[in-house]
Formats: sequence, structure tokens, C-alpha cells
Amino acid sequence: DDHKQCAKFLLSVGVPFEYYTVLVETLFSRMFTLPSSREHALFYAAVVIDLFNAQPSTMPRALGRGVNQLYLNIQHLDIECRDRLAEWFSLHLSNFKLVWAWPAWAQVVERDPMHPQRLFCADILARLVRLSYWSRVRRAIPDKLEVLMPPQPAPAFRFAAKKPAASKPTAMETGNDNDDDGKSEQKKADGDDADDADSEQAQLVQLAQSLIGMFRRRVLQGDLTRWLEQNVTAKFTDSSDTALRVLFPTLLMAGAKSYSHITVMLQRYGNVIKRLNTSDESQFLIVKSVGEFWQHSPQHVLVILGKLVAMGVVDSKTIVSYVFGQKHLFHSAFLWQLLQQTVTSGLTKSSSSSSSASSSSASSSSSEDLLVVMFRNFAIAMERNKDDAVTSTMLRARFIQFGRMLQNELRVHSAAVKRAAFADDAASGETAELFEQLLKRQL
Repeated sequence: DDHKQCAKFLLSVGVPFEYYTVLVETLFSRMFTLPSSREHALFYAAVVIDLFNAQPSTMPRALGRGVNQLYLNIQHLDIECRDRLAEWFSLHLSNFKLVWAWPAWAQVVERDPMHPQRLFCADILARLVRLSYWSRVRRAIPDKLEVLMPPQPAPAFRFAAKKPAASKPTAMETGNDNDDDGKSEQKKADGDDADDADSEQAQLVQLAQSLIGMFRRRVLQGDLTRWLEQNVTAKFTDSSDTALRVLFPTLLMAGAKSYSHITVMLQRYGNVIKRLNTSDESQFLIVKSVGEFWQHSPQHVLVILGKLVAMGVVDSKTIVSYVFGQKHLFHSAFLWQLLQQTVTSGLTKSSSSSSSASSSSASSSSSEDLLVVMFRNFAIAMERNKDDAVTSTMLRARFIQFGRMLQNELRVHSAAVKRAAFADDAASGETAELFEQLLKRQL
């Protein structure tokens, strides 16, 4: 358990040859143990740092060769092992000033966007941005690799105040005062719906700007509730949804400066949010708002959704449903990190709440429901994407990954999951068979 003692032991093996390549292979084999590695990636990162400090002339070369071999054969590596390699390697690089033979990897930009090497390289850069700064990572890589960089992690606030646009020239100013009346009428009719949408958006922007001012003044919860009743409930037909639709992104904006800021905002106005959060749809709206606002910063999404689950504002099943609705992110490692975090914390919460006999049944039902929702969504996604070879292969790999990860829970709830998730036309026979193989530990 002590990384320094581990490194010292590894370097004291009495063999009559230079065994650093074998040592690197041994570390990787332990790191990639399935279904789970005994140690976290942080432990391996610490051991490698100690090995580098002890053998600065030999270990870096041996490790570099090992990483490059894995990279060249990444398409043959189990998808969970790819994630572990990316997590460890990004931690490693962040401790060595991001130094790497990046030019040797630059040709990956010429590959298909869905090629495993390209996806792996993009994942590494995204993780490095989370561990460092966007500008620092950008300076460390060749210009050719910039296309794989994630967007800069800035908020995307849909109710930001817009600068007034320059007025358009009139017909008299342009000299075109003979517009066809028919065309003008048609344009007017076509623009009615857009004008209505623009008008509502303008109202919401105005409300959001007022809310930002109130948040800066640290408005009390009671005053905020009364303001919402007067300015939203009384003016919009779908008042609860509208209130959440404008309140929550604005609260995120007010707390965007740091994680401590958003934590304070959620704690200060948590009761107001809970009063508006009265249905599964409103929960989904909150989750979607977080994903949209921090679409360029996955780390914020992970942290904030974790806080919302802990506070009881949203449940794990809602986040699972949200994950499978983001098809455009199916090939993003972040999306599966979110699913893993959500399912793990949800099952842990259910387990911890079953300390008494009276709550044991409810806890078991909660765990079972979460597993059913996840595997049901997997089955639907795999069926819908069966004609897309790349996405289908990826979903199958993720299905196996989560099945292995949850084998202990599946032994308890396998009958319910099979009955609810794989019993109708939404799931193919192949998916059900895959699930059976997982239960038998054949994958």
C-alpha cells in the first residue's frame, strides 16, 4: 500500500539482466486486471514517479516504449483498460510538465474521427485539461493536434444579455421602396413564430438578468420565492417548468466562479429548487441544464451532478436516462465516467440506507430499479444502433464493462433485470445472450 516501499522493492529484484521493460509490463498487467484493479491509477502514477526518480536514465525509456506499444495496439485493448490507461497516463504527464513525444502521435488526426487511436488521444488531452489548464496543454502539443483539443472550459449561459444589434437600413435608405407586397406578407407570416420565440426568449433573458442581480445581493429564499410567484407563476402557463428553466441556469451562472461558489448557491437556495422540482420531468430539466451550461467542462458536470444527487435534488435514474439520451457523446469517455459515478454512488447510497430491517426492502428495490433502468437503456441503445458498426461495437464493450463492474449486484437482482430490461422487442436476442454470458462470468 506504500508506493515508496513498492518502488524500492521493484528495484531490488536480484536478476542478472536489465529488467525495466519487464517491470513496466508487470505494472501494466496489474493496472489492467479485470474486473477491477487492486490499486487506483493514482497509486501506479506515484510508483512510476518514484521509479523515475530512482532510475532517471533507464525507466523513462522503458515506460515510453511500453506506452507506445499500447497506443499502437489500442484497438485490441479492452475498452475499460483503455480508460484506465488514459487516466493513469494523464496523471503521469501532469506530473512531468506534459512532456511527451507528441509529434510521433500527430498523424492520428488523419485517421477516421471514430478510430480508437484518435479517440484515445482526444481523451488524454481532455483529461489533461481537467488536471491543468487549457492554454498550458495547448502549448505543450504540436499545432497539428489542436483539432483534438476540447473546447475551452467556459460556461454556456443561454440567458446571457446580448449587445444591441446595429439597426438595419430602411427601404428608403437603400432606395428599395418597391418591395413586392406578396413577398412581404409571406415573410411576415413565416416570421410570426420566430418572433414569438424571440419574444419569450427576451423575457427569459430579462428575468435571468434580474435574478443575477438578486443573487449578487444574496436575496433571501422567501423573497426569491415571492419574486418568482409575481414574475413567473403569474405570467407563464407552464410556470413551474419556466421558473426552473430560467432559475437553475442562472443559479449556475452565479456560482460559476468556483466549485465552492456553486456549492454555496445550491445550499442557500436548495429549498427553492426542491419546491419547484415536483416531477421526473423537472428533475430531467435540472440535469439537462447542468449538461448544457457546462457542456465545455465535463469536470463541472461530474461534480455538480454528484452534489445534486447527494442533496436529493435529482435521483440516479434520471442521470442514467440523460446519459443515454446523449448519443452524440457515446464515443466520449466522459459520458461513461458520468454513468459509472452515478450508478456507483446510487448503489452505495442504497446500500448505506439499508442498515435497518424496515429500510432493507426499500433499499433493495431502489438498487434493482437503478440496475433495470441502466440495462434497459443499454438494450434500447444497442438495438437502435445495431446498423452502425462502430457505435454498436462501442456500446457492446461498454455493456460488458458495466456488467463486469456490477457482477455482485447482478447476482442479487438478475431475475428482475432480465424480466424488465430484456423481455420485449426493444432488446435483441443478442443483447439478452450477452447478459447471460455476463452472469456466467464468461466475459
